[in-house]
Amino acid sequence: MNDPEVREAFQVRVAHLLGGGYDETARAVPESLRRSILAGNGGLCCRCNVASATEVDHIAGPSAVPANLQGLCHSCHMAKTKESHKPMRPEHEPILAEVRRRVDSPIPLRVCDDAAWSGQWRQQRRRNREWALTTNATSDG
Repeated sequence: MNDPEVREAFQVRVAHLLGGGYDETARAVPESLRRSILAGNGGLCCRCNVASATEVDHIAGPSAVPANLQGLCHSCHMAKTKESHKPMRPEHEPILAEVRRRVDSPIPLRVCDDAAWSGQWRQQRRRNREWALTTNATSDG
């Protein structure tokens, strides 16, 4: 939890759990569409219009149709995500207790808790950023 990226990922995950979950199947974006969305707006973040778009954002709801997708930089994506977070209520305590149990466990309790899995999503995010920067560099020149 000392790593800011881990802390941020944890906060977002807890917010998704408290909000009723995150439908990964409905939100899946094919790679070709992902690249197209990130290349839109000249490869720049659709929110700040300054940084490279490195992440695909669902504008409203889980639909993966192009009109519901936009490319955002990591900072803008996290800011938009945090704007939708709601305060915890007492009925959320059991969910938070389960998350804490998994985080505090000395061994992974689920496959997705494994450090190797954590490294995989970081590698994918790095590849997305590198691709976006390469795309911007070639479209600018």
